[in-house]
Amino acid sequence: MNKSKLSSAIALALGASLSMGNANAALETIVVTATKRSESMQDVPVSVQALNGQAMKNLGVATFGEYIKFLPNVVQQGSGPGRNEIYIRGAAVDAINISVSSVQGSAPQVALYLDEQPVAFGGRNLDIYAADLERVEVLAGPQGTLFGASSQSGTLRLITNKPVLGETQAGVSAGFSSTSGGDLSSTGEAYVNLPLSENTAVRAVVYSNTQGGWIDNKPGSFNPDDSQLINVVNRNQISLGSSTILPDAEVIRPSNDSLVEENFNDASYTGARLSLKHNINDDWDVLVQHSMQRLETDGAFAVSPVLGDSSSQIYSPDTLTDEFNLTTWTVEGRVGQLDLIYTGGYLDREVSNITDYTLYTFGGGYQAYYLGSPFSYGGGADTLHDFRKQYQDNTTNERTTHELRIQSDPENRFSYTAGIFIDEMETNSSGHFQYFGAVGAGFDVAVTPGGGGSIATDIPRQGVGNPGARGASTIFVNDFTRNEDQIAFFGELKFDITDALSMRLGLRRYDLDFQFQGATGSSFGCKNVDPSTLPASRSGNGAVAAVRPDGSVGCDGNSFDNHVTQRLINLGQSGTVTGLGADGVANQSDTIPKVSFDYRVNPDLMVFATYSEGFRPQVANRNAGVASGNQTGVFEGYAVPAIASTDELSNFEVGMKGDFLDGTLRLNATYYNSEITDLQSARFDPSNIAFLVFIENVGDADIQGIDLDYQWAATDKLTISGAASFVDSEITRLNAQLEGVAVPVGSELPYTSDFSFNVRARYNFNWESMGADAYVQGALAHTGDSKAGIVGNAYFAEDVTRRIYGQGSGLQIANEGGTFGASRTATNLPGTFGLAQGGQFFQNGRYVQESYTLVNVAAGFNKDNLGVELYVNNLFDESGVTHVSTFDYTPTVAVTRPRTVGIRMNYDF
Repeated sequence: MNKSKLSSAIALALGASLSMGNANAALETIVVTATKRSESMQDVPVSVQALNGQAMKNLGVATFGEYIKFLPNVVQQGSGPGRNEIYIRGAAVDAINISVSSVQGSAPQVALYLDEQPVAFGGRNLDIYAADLERVEVLAGPQGTLFGASSQSGTLRLITNKPVLGETQAGVSAGFSSTSGGDLSSTGEAYVNLPLSENTAVRAVVYSNTQGGWIDNKPGSFNPDDSQLINVVNRNQISLGSSTILPDAEVIRPSNDSLVEENFNDASYTGARLSLKHNINDDWDVLVQHSMQRLETDGAFAVSPVLGDSSSQIYSPDTLTDEFNLTTWTVEGRVGQLDLIYTGGYLDREVSNITDYTLYTFGGGYQAYYLGSPFSYGGGADTLHDFRKQYQDNTTNERTTHELRIQSDPENRFSYTAGIFIDEMETNSSGHFQYFGAVGAGFDVAVTPGGGGSIATDIPRQGVGNPGARGASTIFVNDFTRNEDQIAFFGELKFDITDALSMRLGLRRYDLDFQFQGATGSSFGCKNVDPSTLPASRSGNGAVAAVRPDGSVGCDGNSFDNHVTQRLINLGQSGTVTGLGADGVANQSDTIPKVSFDYRVNPDLMVFATYSEGFRPQVANRNAGVASGNQTGVFEGYAVPAIASTDELSNFEVGMKGDFLDGTLRLNATYYNSEITDLQSARFDPSNIAFLVFIENVGDADIQGIDLDYQWAATDKLTISGAASFVDSEITRLNAQLEGVAVPVGSELPYTSDFSFNVRARYNFNWESMGADAYVQGALAHTGDSKAGIVGNAYFAEDVTRRIYGQGSGLQIANEGGTFGASRTATNLPGTFGLAQGGQFFQNGRYVQESYTLVNVAAGFNKDNLGVELYVNNLFDESGVTHVSTFDYTPTVAVTRPRTVGIRMNYDF
């Protein structure tokens, strides 16, 4: 590591002289449950950062991205509300395309909890509005022994306020804001806490938050002339089997005129939570909670950098509706000398999403089909139909968990926690890739199998979630059910070796089952064959019926029909795949350890050392066992793995937690060194393997870094706090098949900057003329440079961008060395990868997500029960790039919200 850089980072993060304390100042004790016990954050030998309810209120934290902004070792990557992944301490890989995340995505690397309920979901973490929260806890590093699967690199916990017995409380809050160049936003919340009896209380909260848009959808159209074709010389040489597109073919140019709109990326959160607590007797109590939320977005939250910082150009609606209902229950009691805690929960979530992907037209080898499929639709080669495209997804997720644990008295020399955890999750996803050109070619009615529509197969055989023929425009469909079940036994033993030295030993034994049912089907051209004559289960190219409503032959081409259910059963019965049963269910079990020592130097200073492990569950692939299309060189004998096994992260860390200067300065620091083995990552390599995304264990990586957080009560009026993160990561091994696709060994992992920090300051004073307590505050959050993804396709994407728009994106590219597509030859080029103009391979490079700094300021007062605050977020109107995506072969970027000025008011009764 660069010691001088790290020293500068720490000095900057501290941001003030530490030479004196203030006897009148004091720091608040923050209680956390990082070890599944309530303890002071300073007494837990775990790297924990926490924002309590008051801190979140002071910072104006309301949504997912806002609380992560002030946690520098936590990164959020995605393209808008409800479409994000979380990474901690640099343990990140390529984000999977949102269009297949529900079907084929890996489990998250970071566990997300709402109270005791895990709610993480690959690609679409539950985007919970921060209403009436007690605190947010970030447990950095593997937490696998106590928190299980997906706690690979850390755990993020949202802890709600619970009913308070014997007290009547109520409050309301409201806010309004204006974003530079955008629409107005508003928010409103209300809560009430009521005692129903001496032993019973209820608490309720309701909220509504509307976020005005600031991104404009610009008018646009494309003329797919020769200069915009990627892998071919000109239109006349696009092969469509026995035909070619005629050089004088009519081109139907799509337009987005009906979608042109200013400030079109709106979002709204509406929800409520109801909690009931009852003390049965002095030893037993029960808590029941129900949370519900509806998130709606309209418009794209990523911009096209060619068009500027706040403009996009989409050709179909982009909408999201994400609803969940979560019921949880907790029973706590005492049996003899032991505490017994039982928690359970049931989550029901429904997601409906439409996403534009017209620019996928320019992806390469399948471009002939994306340009309107004139041959496929039987209309001859004289017309290029409307090539607008969209993806429509309907996903449901149900999850039931139970945990029973016992705990001994923590004051004993020997103390322990032991328990059992059961988790059952089912995800049903039906995703349709819809091509407007199919309707234009005459397929405007979807009826029974064999009687119209682009895909009219026998759906009960094809999929499990959506029986019936697909609509006229559906050319490609995913219809899958994923069942992921686990049972785990866990325990942690604490032994006080001396009054100052303690040892903790933890173990978790887990058993995971993964069942994948359903199919992927496509029809880029159809033959007039009755699908009822097809075998009950098959996989590969074949015939799928599609005729026009008038009965004429619709098209004459090929289709793809991949039934994963029978494929996995066949592979399991063959006995060739470790961990895959004869019923097609993938099973994996293992035991992971944790060892920790902590030493109390004095009552105010603790040092600790920990070894721990974390893991992600295995995942099966839709195209399990399919032989690579290229069987030469490193691909000889290669087939898509049936299962991507669990990837594991082993971690060693040493740290300190201390209160100094008479308790006015709190400083916590942790150094860690982590190794990831068999790293899971999404793969898409149609040039060599298959045109379906799949998951593979692609290699290994090392990460080391330092986490730092601090609080300083400089005076009884001034408090300075903040945090910093320094990360150094390296890919240490990659599978040979990734040569020329991924960045080379030695490159850094994506999405996490080597240095990020934040500094916050608040000054309280007495506003005598108002008779009020007033304050001014400021916060600065800096995010350093990071790289986008591990695929080195940035120069390729720039070439596509220039062909479409006549200019590059303007984004910075890091040359990683070597070439992109170097393992391919002229005979196997069809696919997503191609040659630059002039016949040369592209260089291997990644887009840089450049550093940015956000500054927020606020001033306000509290008088009696009333609070009023004026604030400016993003004071200097910084347009920071938070995520770069190349899923559509041209870069789109998610950016920070522009300068926002607003007012907040709250009243407690």
